[in-house]
This record gives sequence, structure tokens and C-alpha cells, in this order.
Amino acid sequence: METGAPGREAELEEILEYCNNLRQAPVPADDALPDGFTGTLGHFPVYFPEEIAHAAGLLPVGILGGGNKLELKHADAHMGSFICSICRSTSEMGLNGSLQPLKGFITHPICDAAKHLAGIWARNFPEQLAQILYLPQNPNTPGAVRYVAAEYQRLRGELERKSGQEATDEKLRASIQAYNRNRALLRELYAIRRDEPWKLSCTESYLLVRARTRIPCQAHNELLEAAIAGIRARKR
Repeated sequence: METGAPGREAELEEILEYCNNLRQAPVPADDALPDGFTGTLGHFPVYFPEEIAHAAGLLPVGILGGGNKLELKHADAHMGSFICSICRSTSEMGLNGSLQPLKGFITHPICDAAKHLAGIWARNFPEQLAQILYLPQNPNTPGAVRYVAAEYQRLRGELERKSGQEATDEKLRASIQAYNRNRALLRELYAIRRDEPWKLSCTESYLLVRARTRIPCQAHNELLEAAIAGIRARKR
């Protein structure tokens, strides 16, 4: 393998092309998942403990809505047209079959529309797990930690039943370790974007970050490690 600047740049371009393909790829079917995963779990990427799903053998798939090119043919029959585009286009993706491979979808009370989306999901997709993950409004209250722990344990049980795998403490520790490494790599990526923005464009950083919504955390760690090495080697 080439280790010079031209070789690193070529490898980086391959990584970015791969990330762009992931961005446009459908939700993977169960038989296309890596070993150890029995299905995929959709979630809004806001305050969601991906480690629990990962430990339970469900690949976390971040759902970011359908963008501005998705024609809404079904969603408006299920919710008001004044609802935000993210919730409406996510519902459209479910109703048009794009999210059919999911084992479930977890939403959060980040807004009234998102809070009630789980009910709409449960009625229209009874074969999928539809849950709301409630988090404390004030994390500084004395009972906040106990409340979050209870919610996480409840979610852990729901995901174990859906996946058929136990999220043991050992698996959870391994998942937490992998995700902590991922956060460290993302901080390193953000630092490059902040301190040396000429080496990393906004689009490139977006593609590298978004790739985690379609691949396991460990694979994303390897991808980021290779990408960061290529970015640092850039002569710009």
C-alpha cells in the first residue's frame, strides 16, 4: 500500500466516495448485516443511547428525514401538513416501504410531532417495535439519574425481546468502549475542521460523520482512523 501523500489522498477519496454511497444507500436487509447483528433499529439521532441497541445485536440506523427531494404521497393522510418536514418525510419513508427492513423505530419527545410519531408508527407498522424514549426535562434534579437508568433498562429489555439477544453487561461495556473511541475520533475530526479548515471541507466532514448511521461503530472507527490520517497528510 502506498504511504506517501498521493497514496493517502487516493485512499481518502475512496473513503469519501464510500461514505457518499452509504448516504444514498437503503436500510440494509437482515441478511446483509455483519455478523452479530440480527436486525436494524431506526432512531432520531438525538440523545439516543446507541450502545444499548448495539449490545442487543441491533444495528442503530440514524433517521434524518427524507430531504427536500422526497415527494410526499402518503404522509399527509396521517398528519397535518403543518407538521415539520423531518417527521412528515420520515413517515413517508415508512409508508412507501423505504424503512420496511427496520425491526423498530425509537423516537424522543424533542417536539410534539416527534413525541406522537411513535403512536402513528405503531398503528401503521405493527410488526415493528415503536417506542418513545423519555428523558428528564431537568437533568440536574436529584431523581434524574435514577430516572434515566430506569428508562435505559426498560429500553434494554424491549430491544432484547425484539432482537432475541441478551445485552449483557459485558456486551454493554464493549459497546461503550467502541462508542467512546468513536467520540474521541469525532472530536479529532472536528478539531481539524476548526483549526485547519483548508484540509477538510464541510461536505467531506458531513459525509464522514453521517457514515455511522449505516455501519457498525467499530467499522466507523476504522474508517475515521484512516480518513484522519489522510486528511492530516494533505498538502493544502
